[in-house]
Amino acid sequence: MEHKVELQHLRYVIAVAEHGSFRRAAGTMDIRVSKISRCIRHLEDEIGVGLFIRRPNGVTLTFAGEQFLVRARRVVMELSQAIREAGSAGTGRNGFVRVGLLSSLAAPFPAMLIKIYCAAYPDVRITYSEGGTADHRTALQHHQRDVAFLPHPEKAEGCDSCCLWEEWLFAAMAQDDPLAGQEIVTWDDLRDRHFIFSELPPGPEILADLTERLAGFGFLLKADLLAVYRDTVMRVIANGTDVTVIGEARASVIPPFLAGVGHRTQAANFSFWAGVMPPMPILGRSLL
Repeated sequence: MEHKVELQHLRYVIAVAEHGSFRRAAGTMDIRVSKISRCIRHLEDEIGVGLFIRRPNGVTLTFAGEQFLVRARRVVMELSQAIREAGSAGTGRNGFVRVGLLSSLAAPFPAMLIKIYCAAYPDVRITYSEGGTADHRTALQHHQRDVAFLPHPEKAEGCDSCCLWEEWLFAAMAQDDPLAGQEIVTWDDLRDRHFIFSELPPGPEILADLTERLAGFGFLLKADLLAVYRDTVMRVIANGTDVTVIGEARASVIPPFLAGVGHRTQAANFSFWAGVMPPMPILGRSLL
C-alpha cells in the first residue's frame, strides 16, 4: 500500500523526538504548535500507527516511533547529501566534467584554462572526447558533453557560449615550395593552389571556414578531404605540391621538413568558442 508521506513530516517527527515536546519543536522551527501537531497526527493516521505517547509534560516515542525515527533520520540525511552532491556536480566542484575537443589540446589557452580549473577543483575528473562540430553540438544537446570547444559562435547555436581565444591560420607547404621563402603569404598567393585536409576534425571545419572566407576574395577553393590522419596529410604535403592550412598551435609543432608561413591578412584568424547547454549555467561560468 502506498502512503503519502511528505519530507517535512519526517522533519517534524525528528524535531519533536529530539525536543520531547511539540511546543519546543514548534518554537525551534518557527511554526505554530497546532500545525506540527496536526501534521504528525496526519502522518500517524496515514501509516496506521502511533509514533508518540502524549503526556501533559511532553511526549515520548512509542516502540514503532523509535523504529520510524531511525529510518526518518536516514532518509533526511541521504536526501540532504544527494542535494549537496548534485549541487556540487552541477557547479563543477566535484564529480566529472566531459569536455569535447576538435583536436588535441595543443593550443596554449585551453590547456592553461583546464589546468587552472583542475587546480581550483581537484575533486573533479575531466574526460575528453575528440570529434566534429556537429557531433559535439548534438552531444551537448543530449547532455552527453558538459562543455565543448567549437569554432565560431554559430557553431554553438542552441547552447550558451562565449569566445575564448583566437588563432592565426598558417599555410603549411613543402620546404622547397616557391612560397616557403616568403615572410608573408596572402590568400591571392594561394589562389591556384590545391589544398588537402584530413577528414578528421578540425579538417572539415577549417575547410568550410576557408571556403567561405575565400569566396569573399572572389575565388573558389580547390581542396580535398583525405581519409588519413593529420600527420599523414603533412607528409603528403612534404612530398608534393599541395598545401594545407593549420591553426597557430599546430604550426608551433610543425615538422622540420615543412614550412609554416603565417597569413597576416584581415580575415586570417580562427576564433574558438566554448558551448554549454543552458541547464548547466553555473558549470559554464566556473569552467569558462
